[in-house]
Amino acid sequence: DLKSCGGREAQELWFRASLCLLAQGALREMEEASVRFEVLDVTYAGSSKAEAARALLEALAAPDPDAFAKQARELGDTLLGDKAGVALLNKIRQVVRREG
Repeated sequence: DLKSCGGREAQELWFRASLCLLAQGALREMEEASVRFEVLDVTYAGSSKAEAARALLEALAAPDPDAFAKQARELGDTLLGDKAGVALLNKIRQVVRREG
């Protein structure tokens, strides 16, 4: 039951799902998914993972082409301490450069 899957593990899943959407260049879909995640797991809304996902989305939408790279550096290993997370950020960077 998704409504009872709160906690750190769920927050990590919601965050990774957000990154996957960003890596696909699906900004609008990521915004919509974030709303769903926050409804399904009320603890996600105020979490550092949700704040990071929103910050990355805002950086991608910003007119400054370097905003995403700056935001990703600020996040660094704090939230993405594993290879999979870093790989997702790198994929998002590639999408930004390609579509930028």
